[in-house]
Amino acid sequence: MTRLLLALGSYAALLLVSIWWLGTEALSDSPWRIVVALLPVPAAAWALWDFVERVRSLDELLRRIHLEALAIGFGGTLLVVFSWGFLEGVGIEPLSGFVVFGILMVLYGLGLLGAQRRYR
Repeated sequence: MTRLLLALGSYAALLLVSIWWLGTEALSDSPWRIVVALLPVPAAAWALWDFVERVRSLDELLRRIHLEALAIGFGGTLLVVFSWGFLEGVGIEPLSGFVVFGILMVLYGLGLLGAQRRYR
């Protein structure tokens, strides 16, 4: 758990630094803006790697529970995103990647609760 918290803390810190730095005049027209914008990505990849390692260490039942939760989160998010894409054709504003991530996490959490309840 410590590695995951460290990875998420690193991500949050790098995200704040990136947002702050991009808001300064120093990078207003610099090609380095792309590099600065992507600063949090390695920490996010580290958090993902830690999550995958945690799932690999689970027993079969817990893996099955997480697989069901991921299926619900992934499938539900695809349904929302594709539906929203159709609505964009009639003038609705596009969804931000942050909103899509939030939808995925909420649906994964709900799927996890449902799967855990099912296997009690």
